[in-house]
Parts: sequence; C-alpha cells; structure tokens
Amino acid sequence: LEEIAEYCIQRKNKVNPKKFFDFYESSGWVDSKGNKVKNWKQKIITWERNNQQRNNKSNKGQEIEYELLN
Repeated sequence: LEEIAEYCIQRKNKVNPKKFFDFYESSGWVDSKGNKVKNWKQKIITWERNNQQRNNKSNKGQEIEYELLN
C-alpha cells in the first residue's frame, strides 16, 4: 500500500491508493478478465485513464445543465 501511495504521489494522479489496493487485494490480485496482475503500476495508469474519462463525462453533463439553466 505504501508503494502504491508513493507511486500515485509521483504521478500526481487522483487515484485513491487504499481503494486501488483493497480492490485488487479482495480479488487476489486478479483482473476483471481473470488474469493475474503482473504490473500494478500499469493498472494504476489504467485507473487514471478511467478516472479522466469519468470526469470528462461528468463535466459534459454539468456544462449541458448549465446551458439549459441559462
């Protein structure tokens, strides 16, 4: 967990290290396709990308809502 937290700080991302660790720890460090996680740093990068995509979708909804209100 400490290594994960340190890596997230280095990358200045918005990934919650505890949430990431707990997610993979609960699955025995197996991904959604049933493959053993070989490179957790790559998984962090995937979580970053997924967070960005979620934020982009959320921001688009806010922009549309703002436009409708004005």
